[in-house]
Amino acid sequence: MINEFYLENLETVKRTFQEEGQVVLFDFFTKDFFSLLKKIAEKKPRPEKDPLLHSFSTVSVDLPELPFLRSLFKKQPDFRSYRFGWKDYTLLHDLDMQKPGIDIIIDLAEDWQEKWGGSVYYVDGTGNFTKMPIKANTLILVKRTSGNNRFIKYVNHLAGTRKRSLLIGSL
Repeated sequence: MINEFYLENLETVKRTFQEEGQVVLFDFFTKDFFSLLKKIAEKKPRPEKDPLLHSFSTVSVDLPELPFLRSLFKKQPDFRSYRFGWKDYTLLHDLDMQKPGIDIIIDLAEDWQEKWGGSVYYVDGTGNFTKMPIKANTLILVKRTSGNNRFIKYVNHLAGTRKRSLLIGSL
């Protein structure tokens, strides 16, 4: 289910997350389990559009228990599947501020190119930002503090008919 390297180094991952507030784990799942996650995420999403806040397709998904996350956070988050295609985005908006917590992002988009947009950003309200890498089979853990918010950059016409899929859970 999970890359043995991360299981063997769970304490290091936990310590890094506590110290840095974020951790990016590449090639996180085994190939078979990653394929299963992609199939689960293909559940038919429904479009959600609010021009002042976002445009994307989403659906709630039931993931198998992930003991790795339970050992880090003592509970399993609820996940949603998000699909971003041409003209999709999320915006930062004062009326839609995210509460402090933890984001768990699983990147499912294979062969996605950065020039198409769809990158995940975290900003702290003072001009500082962190851009998360785009790579399939990556687990991203981010601690959202007060004023630290996530947005997903506009997916431009270069993406064509391709879709970027993410599983996002929050605690």
